[in-house]
Amino acid sequence: MKGFGMIDTGKVGWLDIPEPTLDDPSGVLIDITAVAPCTTDVHLVKSGVSILRGNVIGHEAIGIVSEVGESVKDFKKGDRVLVPDFSPNFGDFASQDGMANRSPNSSRMFDPNMDGLFTQRVLFKRADSGLAHIPDNVTDEQALMVADMVPTSFKAIDFLDVQFGETVAVIGIGPVGLTGVEGLSIKGAAKIIAVGSRPITKNVAKEYGASVILDYHDGPIVDQIIKANDGKKVDKVLIAGGNTDVVKDAFNVTRPGGKIANVAVFVVPELAIPTSGETFDIAYQAITIGAGRLFLERLLSLISYGRIHPERIITKTYHGFDKIPESFEYMTDKGPDTIKAIVIY
Repeated sequence: MKGFGMIDTGKVGWLDIPEPTLDDPSGVLIDITAVAPCTTDVHLVKSGVSILRGNVIGHEAIGIVSEVGESVKDFKKGDRVLVPDFSPNFGDFASQDGMANRSPNSSRMFDPNMDGLFTQRVLFKRADSGLAHIPDNVTDEQALMVADMVPTSFKAIDFLDVQFGETVAVIGIGPVGLTGVEGLSIKGAAKIIAVGSRPITKNVAKEYGASVILDYHDGPIVDQIIKANDGKKVDKVLIAGGNTDVVKDAFNVTRPGGKIANVAVFVVPELAIPTSGETFDIAYQAITIGAGRLFLERLLSLISYGRIHPERIITKTYHGFDKIPESFEYMTDKGPDTIKAIVIY
């Protein structure tokens, strides 16, 4: 069987991998039908994360259940399912405490014994608690965005605890930042200040409910955000892009008592957090993807009932398993019209 993976630092290609077997009674085998390359995949390959060398990559997929373990109760052969990277290990206290990413063997991306999802068939362990049923009226394109883009931004929004009428700044309006703008809209934020530079992302941000669009090329972001908020600091900030300087910027635009959620990945040894009196009483958390069947199926319900429309961030659709390398290159090059690519087999 073929899989697309990391051969060496900065180098990707096809790998020969064994067919998965159903060796876990809590698991299912899934025939993958569509995947989505992520900027995180690109960053991990570029940085040469050792645990991924020689392994299949990819953490966003949907598929059809083809074989079911004997202890699985809620899934059957033929079910159309969302295949996330995380399958929370609820036998571990970290998962029970809402930190599935800190539980051993919860994330296949960082499990050397599990290949990623850029392949044709995978084993998914702990199906009843980790997989998610896709409603019939949710398209493949929509469902794919719930593998990472939507649950990452919505978990950050949960931390922000947005109250009706608050002002929130979203720094970085790539695919996660854009789904965050839409999520903030339905959570009741009154003014959403989005920071980005490419026309295509600005347009989608407006469609999703951004009140003000700022461009970091036009001057210091701190000054622009405060000016856009009538000279006041904002209530909350969602960081979804930029470099490490945006963390300092976020503290400098957030009011005392406010919150900052950071979903951007910074591959740096240290991250400076401002500690002056002006930045006291501000809560900050770096957020990883939300996981678990209940959470994911709730997000899919938002799509099913027309509350969110994550498919609008898809700018390129490839057809055929063999198009994965081309889609990965598309997300690596990030042209002016690029937001998100998907591959439908």
